[in-house]
Amino acid sequence: MTLLDRAPPPSAFLFHDFGGEHALFAYPAETSKDTHEGDRIHARLYGIETRSPRTPYLCTWRNPNAALEAGPPGEIFLAGAFGTEAWEPPDGLVAQAAARQTRDECAVRIGWTLADAGYRLTRFEFEVNPLNPEVSFRSRNFGDEPAELDLTEANMRFPVDRSDTLAFHFTGQLRQRSNRGERLAPPTVRLQLHGIAQPIPAWLMY
Repeated sequence: MTLLDRAPPPSAFLFHDFGGEHALFAYPAETSKDTHEGDRIHARLYGIETRSPRTPYLCTWRNPNAALEAGPPGEIFLAGAFGTEAWEPPDGLVAQAAARQTRDECAVRIGWTLADAGYRLTRFEFEVNPLNPEVSFRSRNFGDEPAELDLTEANMRFPVDRSDTLAFHFTGQLRQRSNRGERLAPPTVRLQLHGIAQPIPAWLMY
């Protein structure tokens, strides 16, 4: 587990105050110089060559239902992994999992659906995975549940086609919802989330 010798500037930024103030980052997707165990397993099972990213902290988007459609995507799914610094994980899956348990991380998964009035937020998942595994935060919101959240979308720029980037900016606070359909409950976490999500590269396994 080593820090990247040439880390690119972050492409996305996340601030949250769960258990203290945390500033985390995601970076543009670049391929690792090495083929990792996960890539070899994927090629063996599916016959598709993939490459691991240099750092696992990425922010990308895709259309989960019609990746080859022309024009604006009917659905957008953004997936982001954020950490304190760019680092290159080891080759093996077990070693990677062990290394990530020693790092301060967050994951976001956000979805929009295109309607007559524009894109509507239909999914907002926010997970804090701190160094102390006994204390974590999950807010999973689907369908009409994102409308209940104290979140503001601003300066959004949605992709005009599947090769375009997505610019996003959220501010607000979240209460915990561990599973879909549950009531929102304490604690409350403040967050700021903004940046650029690139279209998911063809070489990236997801």
